[in-house]
Amino acid sequence: MSNPFTPLNDALAIAEDSFHIARACAIGKLATPVTGTQFHPPDASFADHLIDLARAELEDLFVLAMTATFEARLKEHLKSQASIAPGIYQAKIEEWIAREIESAPLQGLAGIFKPPVPPALINDVDAIRKYRNWVAHGRLPGRKPAAVSPSIAYNTLTQFLTTANII
Repeated sequence: MSNPFTPLNDALAIAEDSFHIARACAIGKLATPVTGTQFHPPDASFADHLIDLARAELEDLFVLAMTATFEARLKEHLKSQASIAPGIYQAKIEEWIAREIESAPLQGLAGIFKPPVPPALINDVDAIRKYRNWVAHGRLPGRKPAAVSPSIAYNTLTQFLTTANII
């Protein structure tokens, strides 16, 4: 199977390129094509500030999206492994297992894969989960976990799925 994070990683690279273009426009006063429109480009230093804010927001959202994709891939993999021997209750049991997997927290799901996934990698995934939760639940300043960059999330989550033979 292909890496489910590659499209997200590619999209982030495109967004990063757009930040470089925006910065070049602000610094080089290349915004003359918008003269006479409702758009009023900010001065270069303020533009840099806005670009940095946008980059931080975008990076957090990419970590959130990668973690959600990771969780969905784990759950789908586990559901595909949950078939039981044929019997009169097979369909009901498989449906129950699928519901349990779907409602299970990511923290518990990752542990199912040891071994072959080492505990340190499971802990790294849990750190990403904590960061994702912090972003998803309002970024309370007093509860900020260790920061996770998109590249760390991409590498760690890819390593987990590869080690677990899911991709």
